[in-house]
Amino acid sequence: MNDRPQEKRIELVRVALHNATAAMIGLELDDRPRFESSLGARVPEDWPPEILAGAVPIFQARLENEPHLSQGWLAWYMILKDDGGSGPVLIGNCGFKGPPGADGLVEISYSVLTAYQNRGYGSEAVAGLLAWAFAHAEVSCVAATTYPELRPSVRLLEKLGFQYVGEGSSWREIRYLLTRPRYARDEGRGTRDENEE
Repeated sequence: MNDRPQEKRIELVRVALHNATAAMIGLELDDRPRFESSLGARVPEDWPPEILAGAVPIFQARLENEPHLSQGWLAWYMILKDDGGSGPVLIGNCGFKGPPGADGLVEISYSVLTAYQNRGYGSEAVAGLLAWAFAHAEVSCVAATTYPELRPSVRLLEKLGFQYVGEGSSWREIRYLLTRPRYARDEGRGTRDENEE
């Protein structure tokens, strides 16, 4: 496996995904103008999403210590291609907790800035990331966790074919799974829903 960090981009309909590297996260933390230039997108003042604020330095350390994760198995920036005529803007983050294990399982996560929620951008991004993951033969199942009160997140997972499997590992967390056979059967579902994250 090539461990050299390479920038990747997944072009979708309204959003694009750009994989994170340790160098990009360094710019995110220390040099906002160069970070914007590197992404080719405006970075809102309230970046990152609140849930990720403490995680960004952890992502950077993991990418420095495990460079193979920069191949797409950790963080991806979610970029809205055109924010009402004002050009591209960074609106969220999605990714995995690491590469597939021996059982073929990967766990996905996603977060969208509040101002851009409930417009279907999260659904489109997660659908794109699922297609990327299942293009790797070693991936047999994708897991996700959320909280029952986060109805847009629950709807997003259910719409994309995930099935509820029970409690997660943390208090109040619920867990969903999407197997390769179910994904293959449901591939091509629509991903746009104005009432989803």
